[in-house]
Amino acid sequence: MAGIEMTAENLKADPRTGLELIDVPPEYQSSFPDLAGIVMHWFSKVMVVNMRKSTGRERVVSKILLISDSCVYILEAGGMAVRCSPIRDIHEAITTLDNDIALRFPEAPDRYDMKLLLDTAGSREAVLNILSRIYAFHNDRPLPHRRLDPNASRELLQLRKPDGWQLRIETIIPKKLLVQQLQSQRDGYQAEQNLIADEFDRVKQKLERELDQQVQKRNEEFAQFKAEYQHLQDAHNNLVAQYDAMAQDVEAYVRMLQEKDDEIDRYKRGDHPRIKEIENEVQKMQLVRDLEEQKKQGASEKVLVERDQELRYAREQLQAKNDGESRLQALLRQKEEQLAAAEQAVRERDQLLHLKQVDAAEKEGRIAEKERELRYTKSLMRNTFRRQVEELELIRSQFQQYDDQMIAFITRLSHTPLTPAARTEELGDIPRPSFNFSTSLTPAPATNFNSVFK
Repeated sequence: MAGIEMTAENLKADPRTGLELIDVPPEYQSSFPDLAGIVMHWFSKVMVVNMRKSTGRERVVSKILLISDSCVYILEAGGMAVRCSPIRDIHEAITTLDNDIALRFPEAPDRYDMKLLLDTAGSREAVLNILSRIYAFHNDRPLPHRRLDPNASRELLQLRKPDGWQLRIETIIPKKLLVQQLQSQRDGYQAEQNLIADEFDRVKQKLERELDQQVQKRNEEFAQFKAEYQHLQDAHNNLVAQYDAMAQDVEAYVRMLQEKDDEIDRYKRGDHPRIKEIENEVQKMQLVRDLEEQKKQGASEKVLVERDQELRYAREQLQAKNDGESRLQALLRQKEEQLAAAEQAVRERDQLLHLKQVDAAEKEGRIAEKERELRYTKSLMRNTFRRQVEELELIRSQFQQYDDQMIAFITRLSHTPLTPAARTEELGDIPRPSFNFSTSLTPAPATNFNSVFK
């Protein structure tokens, strides 16, 4: 605790319930010396209603009511305890228009109901408030309470002491032990906070490692896809270059075929240069025939020799022209065959290029899908990590707020005593963290007490 250390001397209220701690009134200290320094919230005279076994009628006797942090005690004025009932075992509380309060307990051989008559309505409400606070602390639920008319409450109560009933006294813990429990509880809160901080750091580091691994894995996959995409892009560029080269070859073949078509058309029209050569050849052939006719008619030998020479020369030229025509026709057939092969190769390369383009488009689609999955996975892991960090920060802040408010509340109680209503209001404003941990936050049960009733 920051500031003043909490001790049994300066502890004015029980932080667990917010109830004021009181001492035995001076007029009773000599009769109850063992009650000095104990955890006690109420001590006053009270009228107790019992049932006579012989007559079955109610009788009212004067006793002393003591309420600790766990039990309701009925005491004799001389210091002897005659009744001890655990508050946690109360079945319900019943009040009427009078200043009385009845406590019903579950049926058992060692239990029976209790009816108390207090001096004022304010005292009855104060006792009911104390019992409600302690019951809620032990059972984590409100104390059942009903308001009935006196006759109805009388019919519900079992005020006769059961046969074989024996008095069992639960020891009241001293303030020193309560201080030790509170300090232990505060140390437990600090241990819980340290545990939460360690767990927060561990989870954070784990998430960071997992995120780094996922990012690295996705980056490696992306690099692999990028390399495959680059390979496909290079193959695509190579195919495009091959296609361009083939297109240029096709254009050359087309130009050559066009030239041949033009030459054939000129032959058909008769304006080709070779037409005249052919005509000359025809004339020479006619000359040969004329020479042969002249030989037959007995022409002179000189004329025949000249004609024969002219004939041989004409035949040689005709043979040369025929050889040229044959070579030209062979060249045309060769070019046509090359053109057909080129067209077939172009069709095959077009098909191959189309298949490659389709495959490249599919690969690009898969790469784009993987990129979208990578972006989604990164976003999902970032959101998950952020959400878990926020939840852990919320847990830490709630425990820090709860610890600070409890420390501030105990400090105020140590310096300035408050009324029960004010303590109830302030303690009710302290939100308890709604988280379960391995270390329990409830105080240890009260055992091995130094002071016991006689």
